[in-house]
Amino acid sequence: HRKPQRAPAMAAAAIVLLLLPSPPEFSLLTCGHEKAAVAVDSVKCIQNGVFHVHEISYLGDVLLAFTFVAFSAACILFALVSSRSEDKRPEKQKFYLVILLANVVCAAAYFAMLGGQGWSVSASCRQMFSIRYLSWIVSGPLIVTALGFVACVELFEILTVCASSAISFFCLYAAANSLHNVKWVWFLMALGSATHVMASLFRSYRFSMELAPANVTALYRQLMFLTVGCNVAYLFFWILCDGSG
Repeated sequence: HRKPQRAPAMAAAAIVLLLLPSPPEFSLLTCGHEKAAVAVDSVKCIQNGVFHVHEISYLGDVLLAFTFVAFSAACILFALVSSRSEDKRPEKQKFYLVILLANVVCAAAYFAMLGGQGWSVSASCRQMFSIRYLSWIVSGPLIVTALGFVACVELFEILTVCASSAISFFCLYAAANSLHNVKWVWFLMALGSATHVMASLFRSYRFSMELAPANVTALYRQLMFLTVGCNVAYLFFWILCDGSG
């Protein structure tokens, strides 16, 4: 279970990237945009015969490009580290592979957003990147799986936490597509699932670390607090962005 000295910093950087929220929707009112014709099933966004949708600004596009490059660099970095590592133990290679896959998923999602794909019009007439929620549904369980490998958690426990992670992001997606009370019911369901994930990382995952070496315990503690902190921060940002929209 011994990890190299650079493992905590690299894994921490990867998890921060994976948990980055979508760029803020700097609202610019666009009228009659050709892309706005997709996936419109509500007349609520039509005013005076013209379709209106709030799209991200130029700054949002710059953030998308920057994040895509960061994810791509992370993919290359972990592929190189995994291939050049002298320690070929299965546990370590599994950890690198899972983190690599999570970064690949997120890089593909941001590339799609940068290319103007993977978005729809929300119930509040805003441009919403649904593909980012899809990437979270995949990358969230992958992060939980990587932490499970570090903590040597049983497979069943990992699967249950992965399911809760996927459910929480699905509920957030449903909430972003809802209005008024329905939105907050979905959000409470997401909050409940996310609470199970964070509680498992704090309790059951940590209990599995009791017999682990000190350096592995320190690595898991760093990754756990970073993961939980980013998840809590994202829920807060969701309230300010999609929640308030």
